[in-house]
Amino acid sequence: MTEFELNLRLRQEMESLAPNRLEELLTACGEQNPVQPNIEPIRHKPRRLPRLIAAAAAVVLVLSGSFLGVKAAQSSVVTVDAGTELAMTVNGFNRVRSVTVEGVETDADAYKGLKVDDAAEAFAIQMLEQHPEGSVSNGVLVSVSHAGARRTAALGEAVSEGLRRAAALVEIEPAILLQHVEGESGVAALTKAVAEHSAGIDLGTAESLSVQDLLYAVESQSIQWDDASLSGTLLNWRCADGRDAEQIAADYVGAAPDQFLTMLSVYADQLAYSVRFADGNHWNSYWVSAATGEILNPDVWRSAPSVDATQSWTPQTSQTYSLPDPMDIIQSRRQIHDFVNFIDWLF
Repeated sequence: MTEFELNLRLRQEMESLAPNRLEELLTACGEQNPVQPNIEPIRHKPRRLPRLIAAAAAVVLVLSGSFLGVKAAQSSVVTVDAGTELAMTVNGFNRVRSVTVEGVETDADAYKGLKVDDAAEAFAIQMLEQHPEGSVSNGVLVSVSHAGARRTAALGEAVSEGLRRAAALVEIEPAILLQHVEGESGVAALTKAVAEHSAGIDLGTAESLSVQDLLYAVESQSIQWDDASLSGTLLNWRCADGRDAEQIAADYVGAAPDQFLTMLSVYADQLAYSVRFADGNHWNSYWVSAATGEILNPDVWRSAPSVDATQSWTPQTSQTYSLPDPMDIIQSRRQIHDFVNFIDWLF
């Protein structure tokens, strides 16, 4: 027997002892060829949280930028008038964008970027420095345009705070008329209001009056109109109202009348009260200066006057004060503010 025949015989014997049943099983199952299972690869889902955070941050930045841009572009006009005038364009952050000044020698560019209350304070100090002589005029007209009611009130309060700080340096309290105007100047709106609510002052007469005179007409006659409010008391007017003028006229002739006909108007180029009253068989008509209490037409008295017709009332005069440089005050305030912010940043 050859070697090949021997190997063949051995293989046959081995197959008979341990037969290969795999082919039979596959045939019985009808699967001649094994099938590979269809296994999908595991794919990790991307994490959505970081993307959501990034998207939210982007939205916040866009909205913040839009908000800041709108606030910076938002413009209101604030005018401070006390015989001299400061007109400011103010952005939504209450910072001065542009300014014009009349009646006071100053560097208008120095006001740019200031907070509106600091600008009002600086203007008031410079006004006091350049007009220190004579009686103190504490009346101030503050007009706000291109703003709603809430913003008008907020800007008015900020300006008033700055004016009060400046007035405290000379120990007075300002009398501030705050009004909202649109389409006209603050003085024009005040002039129109005085003319409409005064029996003895027409529009032409009102236009000839100073801001201080107009403010006195509002206070003494308790004039009120929409979008306007007066705080504080005017200084250096002898007659607080018509009742003081009536008393002065009655004392002048030594009478005690029961009834008066009194009206605020203009006489001899100044605000004065026309006071008329009966004294026995005589009808008296006097003009009493609102500012000094002087009888302006003393020659009409009917009996010997009990008071010298030439007497006058001496107004409060401004004392001598050493006023600081307003820009030094504002600069020091900024330094303190920056230092506080630096400490907050450290901790």
